[in-house]
Amino acid sequence: MQIIGGMAGKGSVSLSSTSFRVVARLKSDGDIDSSVTPLGGFRRFLRENKYLFPKVLVFMLLLVSSFSKKQLLVIGGSFPIFMIIMTMFVENAGGDPQANVESVESWMRYSRLLILLPFVWVFYKYFAGYHAAEHMAIAAYERHGPTGLDRIAEQSRIHGHCGGRFIAPAALVSTIALLLHPWIGKADVILSLIVFEAILWIDTFIGLERIAITAKASEWIQSYISTKPPTAEELRVGQEALRQLLLAHKEL
Repeated sequence: MQIIGGMAGKGSVSLSSTSFRVVARLKSDGDIDSSVTPLGGFRRFLRENKYLFPKVLVFMLLLVSSFSKKQLLVIGGSFPIFMIIMTMFVENAGGDPQANVESVESWMRYSRLLILLPFVWVFYKYFAGYHAAEHMAIAAYERHGPTGLDRIAEQSRIHGHCGGRFIAPAALVSTIALLLHPWIGKADVILSLIVFEAILWIDTFIGLERIAITAKASEWIQSYISTKPPTAEELRVGQEALRQLLLAHKEL
């Protein structure tokens, strides 16, 4: 069995192979329940064929497919609410409507950090421990095969294949596009997509974890932002996710 991905949620850890997705959740009474979902043909096709083009589209499809229905509802519902608020601002601000639209667009471009900071705080407070448990469960299996909680607890919470390896390159691309916007206008979006497509292909053929600068950036992000030392309960959730995935593959 090859574990090809994982995610952390509030009180949950999910792990995926090319055949199954398992989610283990901590209940309010301290027990852990889990669900095992066989991957459909389309998702299996995306996961098993790493040379599909364009990679940006495949990346987004895999990311969306990894969210639960509740998470998709929250994410999908937030965007139209945000757009309605922005539209009301444009219509009620007075003056030239086109100037108002440009003002909103400018604010959105230059306020990315302010928007990101609350998200980072929420992630660290509620998700980072489960994210660490996910990494540690994967590392324990990769190094020792089917194993117990003690072995999982010995592993590092820093993992080379964490999705965080894309954060530093994506932030760099976004910053460059922002700086170039006065000269290239809305083409900055197209430029960002092209460069990120190149980054995904570099990861496919070389591996961002093998490139010193991106590996160090990912390690720093995991050390201080996206993971923290997990509690015993968080480790138990990670262990249960691994156990259920092993059972699905009949390795236990």
